[in-house]
Amino acid sequence: PGEKVLGLNRNLGWLLGAIIYFSANGLYAVALSFAPVSVLAAVFSLTIIANAVCAVLILGDKIPKFAYPGYALVLTGSIIFSVVVNAQVCHFDGDELVEIMTSA
Repeated sequence: PGEKVLGLNRNLGWLLGAIIYFSANGLYAVALSFAPVSVLAAVFSLTIIANAVCAVLILGDKIPKFAYPGYALVLTGSIIFSVVVNAQVCHFDGDELVEIMTSA
């Protein structure tokens, strides 16, 4: 009894969603050691678009036409921000960070 999504009962669907969510955040934490936070934040903002795609494919939702420009702005902003910020990333070693933090 109860609503099913992808053939799973509702509670199992929530559990699967929570596992995917926490796994994604774990991957994000690992990715922090490979890329600057500013680039990862731009990439992580794409989850809004991924959620919309999943809502259509999995749940059969309809995306209103007025939402498309918003999705396009998110995608464009993420791409531009990733390219611009990535070109301006500064790398410091531990000694340089200590010097920066202690100089006043």
